[in-house]
Amino acid sequence: MIQSNSQIASQVATGIATSASNISGIGMATKDGVSSYNGNNDASTHISREKDYSTQVSHKLVEFVSLVQSMAAEFEAVDQSISRSLDQLVPSGGGQGAYSGGGRRLLTD
Repeated sequence: MIQSNSQIASQVATGIATSASNISGIGMATKDGVSSYNGNNDASTHISREKDYSTQVSHKLVEFVSLVQSMAAEFEAVDQSISRSLDQLVPSGGGQGAYSGGGRRLLTD
């Protein structure tokens, strides 16, 4: 029997989605606009960029999760199709070696 396990894909996707949520949940750092230290302006620019980058990473992770879930669903559909095709080749009585073709042997339970 051919069998997919979409639960594993779902568990992995959930873990990645949680990570994406954690990344996007990080707030913007508070900028020091009062002090006049060397590099303060550069730091302010980098703080803004880092928040933008974390948002982009989070969005890409959410997109990736969607792709993982879609791929799992497609694998499951293909596996079911293959399983149905093999079921048509194997007599309903089952047993080992029910199908033999081209030098290959399909073993069934």
